[in-house]
Amino acid sequence: MSATKKQKSKLASKGSRKTGANGVKRSPQRTASGSTGVTIVKKMLQKNNDALKKEIASLAEKHYGGQPAKPLQIDTVANLAKGRNTFLMAGTGFGKSRIPEIYFRLLPQNIKPVILVLNPLDALGENQVKEKKGKFTAINLTKLSFNKQVAEDIRNGIYNFRLALVVIDEAHMIYLWGIVESNGRRASVIFVRLEDIGIFWPCYGKIVVHLQCRNNAPLLLLSATCRPVAVDAILKNLKLTKDLIDMMHGELTRTEIRIIRINMSSSLKSNLDLLDVFPSRETTPDEDLLPTLIYSGTRARTLTVLQVLDMARGTPGGCYNPKNTLARRFHSCTGEKDKEACVEEYPNARFPIISSTMALGLGQNWKRVRCVIHMGRGDPANIAQMIGRCGRDGKDGLAILFVETTRKGGKNSPEGFGTSATQQSDDDRMDALAVTPVCLRVAFAMDNKYGYIPLSKDDPNYISEISREKAMHFKSCGCSNCCVESGRQLVRNLKHLTVHNFDSAMKDQVDFPTENSPNTKEKTTRRTNNATDNTSVLSSFKTHLVSSFRSFYEEKMGESARFCADDLFNEPEASTISSHFDEIKAETDLSQLIGGEVIEGQIEFLNDSIAKFKRDDLYQQHINIQWRLREEAEEKKRQKNGNTRPSTEPTRD
Repeated sequence: MSATKKQKSKLASKGSRKTGANGVKRSPQRTASGSTGVTIVKKMLQKNNDALKKEIASLAEKHYGGQPAKPLQIDTVANLAKGRNTFLMAGTGFGKSRIPEIYFRLLPQNIKPVILVLNPLDALGENQVKEKKGKFTAINLTKLSFNKQVAEDIRNGIYNFRLALVVIDEAHMIYLWGIVESNGRRASVIFVRLEDIGIFWPCYGKIVVHLQCRNNAPLLLLSATCRPVAVDAILKNLKLTKDLIDMMHGELTRTEIRIIRINMSSSLKSNLDLLDVFPSRETTPDEDLLPTLIYSGTRARTLTVLQVLDMARGTPGGCYNPKNTLARRFHSCTGEKDKEACVEEYPNARFPIISSTMALGLGQNWKRVRCVIHMGRGDPANIAQMIGRCGRDGKDGLAILFVETTRKGGKNSPEGFGTSATQQSDDDRMDALAVTPVCLRVAFAMDNKYGYIPLSKDDPNYISEISREKAMHFKSCGCSNCCVESGRQLVRNLKHLTVHNFDSAMKDQVDFPTENSPNTKEKTTRRTNNATDNTSVLSSFKTHLVSSFRSFYEEKMGESARFCADDLFNEPEASTISSHFDEIKAETDLSQLIGGEVIEGQIEFLNDSIAKFKRDDLYQQHINIQWRLREEAEEKKRQKNGNTRPSTEPTRD
């Protein structure tokens, strides 16, 4: 790297390297610009460190309308102003994207300085450009807009700009995509389970070739999830040693996010566990649902999620509506116009839910998101990025992690890790997060800091992190491992969460209904002199209903069906119908009872089956028997009441 050689020669001439006040070695300080590089204005460059930081704080507060910059933001900008390469690690929602904005204000504007921000996703770039509208001139060069002609124009100097800073956003992707490029995307299970993290730009792992020509401009790397092994690999990839870049650390723990881990009862492919999360449309309208992002491992399952949501909401076919007011999906192969519509309309509250892959898992700064759901086991670093999308307005957020109870070929209990619990591969970390009994908030922090998920509360690093949180006066954790009973209560009542009671629910200050079933009251007050009085008739009807639907489904869907019939209609649904048998008078009653139809014609088929059963001789015979028994019971009651009345007639001798 040419700039690095010049820095080293200047450093060698001075005979010794300067050391910061905290004893950390600093990267070389630039005192003059390169051939086309840009430095901050000269009068600011001549200020001492404290005066420079004070000036930076003043400019930032003025630019952001009186909102002061965070101390670490100021320190990072000051570090860049001295020409030092910087690697900043801070939690999601910290405000890392503001650092290059503040730095830009220090540059002389008459020479047209440009800050180049490299990010791995087109959607992330579009989001960042929209945030800067009205403050800066910003464009997003994607594979569609950055064509050969634009490249030639830049090379020929038509745009007449000078490079001031190179920013690598989501720097941890250099590590991940470097693995993909060198070992293939199936080198680890995490690349299979999170389909869209390993296919976009594997050349991100070879970015060093292009960074060698940055004309002495400082380098800023940003990340919220970067384990020690990833940091070492990134620096090696960029041909940087630790004495040529300053590491700056912010708080990685998001105390405002409550993490709930739920063991899945249905298959990962079906996503049917989501039926316990979302209520019917009659119970909660779309506009009252929590703004939620649902992350799936594959693009195909993003559609399955929408289909399950239709089942829960009682809106069959809604997932195929491009203007759906409930949910839409986003993944790497979504059409460009659909992507644009999705990211434009979601912040404007046009719909509350997005079903997405990792393609929407980086850097989106939507303050509207209150809940993030992740389906299945996954890499803890990527999950941390995903759940970091919620609670970005300073209010509480909810992260729900659905994990498989067992994974074929995986480690499905803490005991399965043996004595080497701290030496974990990427796949081990994924399994450890699904089974660990420790605080989940601390588990994510330790994965970032030490590169493994703790499996025991006696782990020295775990004890140290707990002590650090107490010393920092963090609020107590409300994860499902720390607050078991309140966590279970919350899981049982996820259907009752709305935008109106969410904040109180996160503090366990909501009195949820004691019974979750909307039909509970009917069951306790309903007369029992009907078809359900006879358990043999009830059992026969349920068996007949399940088998009939199975035949109907297989005939209609054939072998191309994504679900099997028993996944969509089985014993629980049949029991619900049979226990309310005599209350079903029309198709609307049946539809409301089971939450709508899953496939076209289901309600009509089930209603016809009920009508046929009511006309059956066995059922009619049962009704006659029940009528006679009821008459006999009423007659006995009248006789009993008659015998207890005082007699007015004379007795016979």
